[in-house]
Amino acid sequence: MAKSAILPLLLILLGVFTGLAKPLTPLGDSYGPGWADLLNGGLGFVFIIAAAIAAIAGRSKARP
Repeated sequence: MAKSAILPLLLILLGVFTGLAKPLTPLGDSYGPGWADLLNGGLGFVFIIAAAIAAIAGRSKARP
């Protein structure tokens, strides 16, 4: 596996974990209804966007 693919894969795993495990649910529930979904979904989306940016940056660096 290329070194440039490790960071995007880790970020995708974090995004999927955030979407499925919902680690911010207790914090969001303390704010009110709907906040848990917003926090968990937003954080997962941030990880997926960061993975895309890391993949594009790694791909451009890997080109000769």
